[in-house]
Amino acid sequence: MILIDSRGHGRSTRDAQPYSYELMASDVLAVLDALHVQQAAFIGWSDGACTALILGRGAPQRVAGVFFFACNMDPGGAKPFVPTPVIDRCFRRHRADYEALSATPGEFDAFVAAVSEMQRTQPDYSADDLAQIRVRVTIAIGEHDEFIKQEHAVYLAQTIPDAELIVLPNVSHFAPLQRPTLFNGVIERFVGTAFEADD
Repeated sequence: MILIDSRGHGRSTRDAQPYSYELMASDVLAVLDALHVQQAAFIGWSDGACTALILGRGAPQRVAGVFFFACNMDPGGAKPFVPTPVIDRCFRRHRADYEALSATPGEFDAFVAAVSEMQRTQPDYSADDLAQIRVRVTIAIGEHDEFIKQEHAVYLAQTIPDAELIVLPNVSHFAPLQRPTLFNGVIERFVGTAFEADD
């Protein structure tokens, strides 16, 4: 298993380039190249899901499959932001983690502003873009996701060829924290089938 902190996240640094999902997908390719990994199955949560799916479209030979959890592929798939106690707790945790791990611990607000600007207009995939994806894809969403419309997840699963849809019951955008046993179970099933086409 390889865990990657996207640029500016966790222990990863960032430069002055504006954030884009294509840029972060190129970062992932660079990590694979540096580790001499020819192909991998990708599990992405939120922005990481979008990055993985863009990589699956752009470099399908490197992608055995994408588990796409809790993200949108066009701006219309996102709900209007409404603060909740769960989101507030998660955001406080994000700030604390950033301050503890980042090489620039005092720049959390600037980091959030840069990522938010990306999320405002990206990604913006059309139905034709989605139809060109040829890797195995599982679209997953929590039943009570605070950020992503459930009908958007249905649309993605219907538009990406042979995609699977999983709606996780009684959880939100933060399912890996809320019900880790449930979340890990669907991940294990995904990983177990990701390389079947190569067998």
